[in-house]
Amino acid sequence: MATLAQVRKALAGTLGTISAADVKALSVFDRRPTQINTNVAVYLAEFSGLRETQDGGDLLTIPVVAVCGTVDNDAAWDMADRFVDGNLSIIDHIDANPSIGLGDVRATISGDWTEVAVTIGGIDLMCIQFTVTVRY
Repeated sequence: MATLAQVRKALAGTLGTISAADVKALSVFDRRPTQINTNVAVYLAEFSGLRETQDGGDLLTIPVVAVCGTVDNDAAWDMADRFVDGNLSIIDHIDANPSIGLGDVRATISGDWTEVAVTIGGIDLMCIQFTVTVRY
């Protein structure tokens, strides 16, 4: 059975394979960063868990936050569209990679997303938050 650390690392690694012609390397953090030096990134926020004993597994709920740019940058709105249903779609990427590289794990993502403003390192960022559920 995978550990919490392995699940977080595998999910971050899977999200790190998202790319587009104009985004060669997406910065992905397996936890909330204290500083961010890019306008386009993804991080895993604080998660919650449920110990399930009847089927012998655990269930994690992990908020995945896509940083689209600073709140005062109009281009951030276009980037948000790309993370939701464009060529950087986190929903499509998790749907296509449910094992996140671990054989005994199943990740699913709800189609719901929320626009959030987050401050990291004193910078106000416009973000889109998704919810990924991982059974392991």
